[in-house]
Amino acid sequence: MMGPVIVEMATGEGKTAASLLTIVQAAMSGQRVFIATANDYLARRDAEFAAPVLHDFQSTVGCLQTASPFEERQNAYRAQVVYGTMKEFVFDFLRDRLAKSESVTGPIHSASVIARPAIQPAPDRLLIDEADSLLIDEAATPCIVSGPARPYSQAVSSCLAWGARIAEQLTAGVDYIETPQQGVVTTPVGRAKICQSPLPVELASLTLGELFHWLELSIHAHRRFRRKVDYVVRNGEVVIVDESTGRIAEGRQWTGGIHQAIEAREQVPVSPANEPRAFLTIQEYVRRFRDVSGMTGTAAEVRREFWKVFGLRVLEIPLQHSSCRQRLPDMASLSREETLKSLLAEVRQVHEARRPVLIGTRTVQASHALSARLSDQRLPHVILNALNPDRESPIIAEAGEPGRITVATNMAGRGTDIRLPAETIARGGLHVISSELHSAGRIDRQLMGRCGRQGDPGSFRQFLSLEDDNLKEAWRPEQAARIRQRCRTPHMVEVQLRTAQRRLEQQAAIRRAQLCQHQQQRVELLESLGLDPILNPIPEMI
Repeated sequence: MMGPVIVEMATGEGKTAASLLTIVQAAMSGQRVFIATANDYLARRDAEFAAPVLHDFQSTVGCLQTASPFEERQNAYRAQVVYGTMKEFVFDFLRDRLAKSESVTGPIHSASVIARPAIQPAPDRLLIDEADSLLIDEAATPCIVSGPARPYSQAVSSCLAWGARIAEQLTAGVDYIETPQQGVVTTPVGRAKICQSPLPVELASLTLGELFHWLELSIHAHRRFRRKVDYVVRNGEVVIVDESTGRIAEGRQWTGGIHQAIEAREQVPVSPANEPRAFLTIQEYVRRFRDVSGMTGTAAEVRREFWKVFGLRVLEIPLQHSSCRQRLPDMASLSREETLKSLLAEVRQVHEARRPVLIGTRTVQASHALSARLSDQRLPHVILNALNPDRESPIIAEAGEPGRITVATNMAGRGTDIRLPAETIARGGLHVISSELHSAGRIDRQLMGRCGRQGDPGSFRQFLSLEDDNLKEAWRPEQAARIRQRCRTPHMVEVQLRTAQRRLEQQAAIRRAQLCQHQQQRVELLESLGLDPILNPIPEMI
């Protein structure tokens, strides 16, 4: 017997249906099962799919949503099988721990905390959908329940706004340096330049140390976080975009004042600073269960990490039908403009053949930039990204129609099912285009899996540019510049970008290992002091 595993099934092979075998077996033996997935849409969809089957076996089904009020959550947890996002399961666990210790009021990262009884029962089994996303990409993400918020003073809010303007006038390496341990630190040259700038009168109450603290935070936010890439502004609020899924990370905030610095830069109201009251990472939550298993379309690349961190082996399931997907040669160019021209020409050619096209982009910003170019070419299309997640279901439902062009962030690569009508199949199936390598090859493979499902015809092509983000993210600026100078042919471009992607994957794995070690040290420190690691967060460590 192999025991609990992470099952890799190719995209479109029916993970949701296959999981019902495990769920029904567990329910018939009287076990309580949680099924954790990446977002509300998938949780709701899978619960609706499973309910009729489980009802036939006299099992009840509940579903948690981010906006579910307390009464609905209470009812959902009374069911034997509960679907929900991993984040909601973790937050309810934390709320319950707080409810048992004290009454807490105030905002948390996903909803308001209110004094209430504990509601989450201990499940017998935890089944994780999109397991690589939740157990690898998101596993170290801290889930933090906060107590009463402390509003920022007018002086601090003004300093953050002023810092956002000053940051644009400062030069990295001259006016400030960036270190892994301390973040941004201003240099004597930078401090002199700042002190010579006219100070707003609202900052008079701040000490010099406080002034530079908030300014350095503003510079860090300016350098590290990009609008329509790392976050979007929605209804006058800064909301995080999850890199691995392309979806809005509902309710999450960056800690340590970073979120407030970004709000000041975007000229939206600066939110209060929350006081951490309970803390747990997804990884720590999952490791509390004895019976954990999962499924995903892309697990092989991180099989060692699954085993090392969670003791879970990866089991690859063969295809039901031989794949008819056609992997077309990569198209690499020396400039992004040249790449875009080739991409647009291919979209037009496939569109005129009345085949549907799905174009994957890394960011919201990139999806809108590509949309503008398609509009210039008079190519009708629809966009799916973090700004319109409510339209995901209808957009995906129509993405396989003949002649349809869909531009999407990688949210269209997770858990969605593009069904093809007979006319589309007869014309060659869905054509998927990747406009840029992602930092993780797994996510590129998820996108490729949108076409050629269950023996259907389909094709995929990767477009690459020497100006793509992976190159500058994998190397220091001067190294990236030297690599660009050496590249003279499309083949060299492809080799360098694939090398950069592997380097980014290695760097991400190292960061995750360091975070895991960091959290373990935190737990050991608090336990050595006789404190509960969950109810005694160390703010500077989150």
